[in-house]
Amino acid sequence: MDNVKDAFGNYLQSKVNVYKGDTDAKLFIHNFQEAFHCCGAKSGISDYPVDTLTEVSCKLETYQKPCAEEFFKTLAPNLGKTAAVAFLGAVIMIIGMVLSMMFCCAVRKDSP
Repeated sequence: MDNVKDAFGNYLQSKVNVYKGDTDAKLFIHNFQEAFHCCGAKSGISDYPVDTLTEVSCKLETYQKPCAEEFFKTLAPNLGKTAAVAFLGAVIMIIGMVLSMMFCCAVRKDSP
């Protein structure tokens, strides 16, 4: 789980690093910060380069709340349910593939 947190934090940090020049990254980070009431990627407002601080959409009360931590705080209580749904989806897909292969073999066997 720590590897996933680090990778996600690095992904957010890459978006924060290009915040000023990339409008897609700016929109993504802005929406993420609004949704999770956070700021920055791993350390809070200090993640942003100094020249972008005037453009940052963080609120004062969220300056010290990194988005990577807030995201996993939200995800943690629902992690079991999320994993169960993903596993169930994978099982259903595998069953579908097995049934389609059985059907394909049956059709091929009956063809002249």
